[in-house]
Amino acid sequence: MPSAFDAHFVSVAAAAEILAVSVSHVYALVRSGELPALRVGRKGPWRISTRALEIFIAQRYNAEAMAAQWRESQWAGIVDIADGRRL
Repeated sequence: MPSAFDAHFVSVAAAAEILAVSVSHVYALVRSGELPALRVGRKGPWRISTRALEIFIAQRYNAEAMAAQWRESQWAGIVDIADGRRL
């Protein structure tokens, strides 16, 4: 059975399924520019390239990995002077 990644572009609904989020969340990512997409025609549906989706997922994994390393580091107990939160 072919997967959604077999196509060069996927719909917003397919991207939502791949990311396991709602369609409205994907639209918000597209509107914010976090997830590059293109519109087919002037008022047509948005399409997201599978490569852009792969890059988006990889960036999110990398950001989370860096955050996890920071939380586990020796500096994790330092309080941020600006707002008093732990970093």
